[in-house]
Amino acid sequence: MKSIMQIAGLFVIYHIGIFIHDLCRVPIPGSIIGMLLLFGLLSAKIVPVKWVSAGCGFLLRYMPLLFVPITVGVIEHPELFKGSGLLLLILTLLGTVLVMVTAGHTSAWLARRKEKKSCSSRNRCSQSL
Repeated sequence: MKSIMQIAGLFVIYHIGIFIHDLCRVPIPGSIIGMLLLFGLLSAKIVPVKWVSAGCGFLLRYMPLLFVPITVGVIEHPELFKGSGLLLLILTLLGTVLVMVTAGHTSAWLARRKEKKSCSSRNRCSQSL
């Protein structure tokens, strides 16, 4: 039940992003505006992470490509595939792989950095970094 409520909250933020996109007619997709809005709410601690963590974990586990902005942009603009669709498809796939690899390496680097900070001295730390 907790995950369902959190996903519903994320859905509301997504639709607020769509509303802002439609209202302001900005060239940024509404889904990206919603993600930026969520990021701002989390950064300002208006929305605590625990209010969205289970729902985000569920969505990220089963639908990771929907959260990659390049994929979202292509989905919202299918007219881009007219003419040179195969080239754009290849570039989109390469861009998606590049984003996923970069995000993975960044996450691993941040995890190592966090682990390194938790070790106050080499004597107490059982792993060498």
